[in-house]
Amino acid sequence: MSPNSQSPLSEKRVILAIVLSVVLIFLWDRYFAPKPKRSVAPPAAQVAQSLPATNPTSTTAKSDEKSQAVKLQAAKTIPANILNFENDQIRFEITSSGMGVQNIKLKKFKNRSGAETVLGEIEPLFQLKKLSDNEAISFDLQQPEPGVFIGTAKIAQSVWTRTLVYNQTTNSFENKIVISKPSAETGRGFYLTLSERKFETKGGSFLFPSYDHQDFFVESGGKSDVNNINHAKESYEKNATAISLFSLGNQYLTSALYDLSDVAPDARMVFDSQQGFARAQIIYKPTQLLTDLKFQQKFYVGPKSLETLKAVDPQMDKLIDFGWLWWVARPLLAALKIFHGWVGNWGFAIILLTLLVRSLVLPFNLFSFKSMRAMQVIQPELAELRKRYKDDAITMNREVMALMKRNKANPVGGCLPALLQIPIFFALFRVIGSSVELYQSPFLGWIHDLSLHDPFFVLPLMMGGTMFWQQKITPSTMDPTQAKIMAFLPVVFSGLMLKVPSGLSLYMVISSLFGIAQQTYFMKSSKRS
Repeated sequence: MSPNSQSPLSEKRVILAIVLSVVLIFLWDRYFAPKPKRSVAPPAAQVAQSLPATNPTSTTAKSDEKSQAVKLQAAKTIPANILNFENDQIRFEITSSGMGVQNIKLKKFKNRSGAETVLGEIEPLFQLKKLSDNEAISFDLQQPEPGVFIGTAKIAQSVWTRTLVYNQTTNSFENKIVISKPSAETGRGFYLTLSERKFETKGGSFLFPSYDHQDFFVESGGKSDVNNINHAKESYEKNATAISLFSLGNQYLTSALYDLSDVAPDARMVFDSQQGFARAQIIYKPTQLLTDLKFQQKFYVGPKSLETLKAVDPQMDKLIDFGWLWWVARPLLAALKIFHGWVGNWGFAIILLTLLVRSLVLPFNLFSFKSMRAMQVIQPELAELRKRYKDDAITMNREVMALMKRNKANPVGGCLPALLQIPIFFALFRVIGSSVELYQSPFLGWIHDLSLHDPFFVLPLMMGGTMFWQQKITPSTMDPTQAKIMAFLPVVFSGLMLKVPSGLSLYMVISSLFGIAQQTYFMKSSKRS
């Protein structure tokens, strides 16, 4: 059939436009979407190991920051008292210097190399420091019972009492700070620290980026904001006021703080490119000093599992960022967990989820097939109408639409199944790439980790092959040029899938195989009828 006889409303053209649009949206979201604006922070030599307490944008603040760094370097180091805690889940140390939590070993969460994951190894987490001079408060530290740490310190006439309790049921910390007889020094404020070294992603490139990421998460006024630091090349800083939830971590692990104090703290987030560190202050500035001051928080350090985070506090499951498709991603994850409970393998759970999704859209696929068959049947009449009304576009379009209506041919009917599966695809991308449950989970043979890409690229190539096969057995009304473009799309999608988690490639392969079986059945049923 010549191009001139092809309907401008051909459903294959619409499908092609949608597919290309999806590719463009994917590329835009991954590479070209505007990133949060970042103001360049002072050089690392001026930042010092602890973050400055003053406004970083002012000239005076920069001068104070530099002098404080020199002061800290010249100060005499006071030996810290170290207390330990260990059970079958975790091992950590509490230092009397600010009662920070350090050398946290997560025994049941191994890193990619198979070793125990260690957090707070470089700098203590949740360390308590004065805002006036950035010095950690030195506590008289005691452990009256396992997992319960109590520290007292005297600053001027004020007595600071900090109680840090490790909850073995939820693997979290409950923290209380009480300041008796607050003084002017207390009014200057204090802060709790979070820090993490920036890791280098491996195997990432412009075309095939790594999914690994680190970020600051902050919730303020009921709104959350995520600031990715993994691809930052320059130092930057950002501030937030009246926060309730804060974390610093990656897609699988987090160090998080949930504030329960009467007065909400502020947060300052800094990435120091020269030292390769992300650091944060959770800043408290008391507004009244007439009575004793009380502050309360929950801390969590560990894997970002929905169930675990909810057990710490129902608000903490917000730390798992599924993006704007969370309403699709969360049910998908719930279904995956149900299937995993049945089969005991996340790969087979993904296969069952794929079959479930394709079964749900099966009625729409049947409608699409009937519409495509109807379009094929009326092609000769469409060609005749175009020839007859080639000089009268308005009449031609009216007659074409009337012909389609009489024969129940919908030019966009084939798009509906694709539209339904697009949000599922992107939501599943988030689920497989961000769910700690799939981290280092093997499938079969060479697939040892469903959260990593296929090391031999077998699944992406299979996906391209099955997509091409499905195209060949699907009825088409395309002209030769369109057919060549569509035939190239499996190559494009195979390339895009080379570095995505193998669990997602598995989903696409099974989905394509289901589509082939479905199309074969439809064709046979059509011939019998």
